[in-house]
Amino acid sequence: MNYTIKNEKNSRKEIEVTVNKDDFAKYFDAAFKIIQKEVEVDGFRKGLAPLHAIIGKYGESAIMQEMANQAINTTYVEIVLKEKLHIISEPHIHIVKLAKDSEFVYHAHVTVFPEVNVGNYKEIAKKTASESAELKSEVTQEEINAVLSEIDEEVKTSTPDLENKIRENFKLEKELNNKNILRSKYLEEMLKDVNSTNENAWPEEFTDRDKAQIIAVQIAKTEGLNASPEEIDVECIKLSNIIPKQDIISGKVDENRIREYAAQIVINEKMFKSIGL
Repeated sequence: MNYTIKNEKNSRKEIEVTVNKDDFAKYFDAAFKIIQKEVEVDGFRKGLAPLHAIIGKYGESAIMQEMANQAINTTYVEIVLKEKLHIISEPHIHIVKLAKDSEFVYHAHVTVFPEVNVGNYKEIAKKTASESAELKSEVTQEEINAVLSEIDEEVKTSTPDLENKIRENFKLEKELNNKNILRSKYLEEMLKDVNSTNENAWPEEFTDRDKAQIIAVQIAKTEGLNASPEEIDVECIKLSNIIPKQDIISGKVDENRIREYAAQIVINEKMFKSIGL
């Protein structure tokens, strides 16, 4: 087998594969057995029709097509694994050459995980962090009074240091909100920067949210950040309180996907902290 990989727009690649005549012929037996099992030929029990009878009714093209399917399934997976391609779409297969006693040629068009240039990520992080002074986290007495007015008098008298607790909760809420605002602003600015230098990098179906996640992944990769099994376990426990347990038990929500999502949450948090956000 020989193959070449060509880069196309929007993180697509064309894999051109040639299976030589002798190697392609090796798929004949497996292809024949599959066709034999599936077709019906008058005068023979299903699954027992001989080669000449099958060819007589369906032609050699039926077996040739199944040989092509077998060759594609084998060689495509082999290439993806060997080249460590991170495929994010089903391949679009185009058969170029399929003939008896000849080489077999096909093209596979796939969309891969985009590799984008995030070279300015630290400079943009500094600029975004400098804007944090504009976000206020102070809690006013008016805000505290508004909460107190909604609380029962009995609760007020039975809860020590209630006003300070309200103030502290308000402050934490504002700080969390400000942090989310800054991080969203940062990803917006990064998206503008990446779009300006990688206009053909994004898969056509990607939303801005998808692109922002890819940027976060690329920055984390550049920073050498990973999630340990223990960190993932902790995040999974948090997620288990959100995801209905019945969905997990029934298999509606895949546990492996939950762990992948948990790992990404951990890595994203590390990424933002590493750049001061």
